[in-house]
Amino acid sequence: MAIQIGNCKVSLETFGNSFKPGGTVEAWVINLYCRILFLSNHPKTSNRHTFFHTSSEYFLEKWENESRRLYMKDQAIKAFEGAGKVRKLHLTDSLHFPSLYNYHWFLFTVDIRDKKFIFMDSLFDKNSDLHQEVDNRMIMNFGRTWSECRLKDINFQDFEVIYPPVPKQKNGKDCRIHLMKSIELFKPRTSLMGKFSHKDIPDFRIQMENEMMFCEHNEMHEIQEAVMTFKPHVHGTYARMG
Repeated sequence: MAIQIGNCKVSLETFGNSFKPGGTVEAWVINLYCRILFLSNHPKTSNRHTFFHTSSEYFLEKWENESRRLYMKDQAIKAFEGAGKVRKLHLTDSLHFPSLYNYHWFLFTVDIRDKKFIFMDSLFDKNSDLHQEVDNRMIMNFGRTWSECRLKDINFQDFEVIYPPVPKQKNGKDCRIHLMKSIELFKPRTSLMGKFSHKDIPDFRIQMENEMMFCEHNEMHEIQEAVMTFKPHVHGTYARMG
């Protein structure tokens, strides 16, 4: 393992290949990143929750049969209930759901404070086939999950659906890095434009790779020490070690 934080684990090979130039960041690496953000910026102080991508898998109805649907529903409910134990969801400013559809990642955010459903996408706009197909479905299933958890009644029909301008990617793989930076940098009523651009993505890959490896919550201290001796500032270290 390269990184282990509780039950969240990522192998050295997967981790290195995710952040190498042009590499595809795996879903479990994105989930681990969300876990690190949770620990470093706790919901009690940040007033926000970021969920693993498995919740949005349910919103997107990615099940093959009824048995799978019930399992995914149960997992989504458990995620809501677990988050609510840390900070009640209706008292939270925003809820963030990394979402994967047709090999493309985007961010679905529920802004509780300002009553908005926000779709942040580094490639497609609101008129695209993707968002025409999935957005209403995600909103409906989010609301259904909220009700099934018996949370405080909120009239989500009053929420505005918005597609704020965000920095755009220049290839087919950087949506994952754009997503991760959007989660990190999001603030209500603040535009992400000007915060970064596609030119920053290569540097972000190196930055995220090292920050995740050497975060204080990583339990793999022997790997951290080994990487230190292998010049971790040189990009691609983790892929080569794997």
